[in-house]
Amino acid sequence: MLIRENDQYNAAFPARRIADVTLVLTDGRELQSSPTKALGDPEDPVALETVVANYRSYAGPILGEARKTSIEHLVLNDSDLPALLRLLTQTV
Repeated sequence: MLIRENDQYNAAFPARRIADVTLVLTDGRELQSSPTKALGDPEDPVALETVVANYRSYAGPILGEARKTSIEHLVLNDSDLPALLRLLTQTV
């Protein structure tokens, strides 16, 4: 992996947080994104409902329904840090 800074993006920071990505595939093809503004800037935060929906869609298939739900409950209710750490560090 190679990460390069972009002088134009750096000049726009912190008012704008911009990035682009180029993926080089094993067959030599390159896939490029356009410059993209980061979601969730402090001035324009992502709604909690969006964060939770994303967590559910990504975590469910990996963690299983019960573990995913337990982690979500502990995070959203700010309770029992030792239990949360145990759930987060379990091997899948």
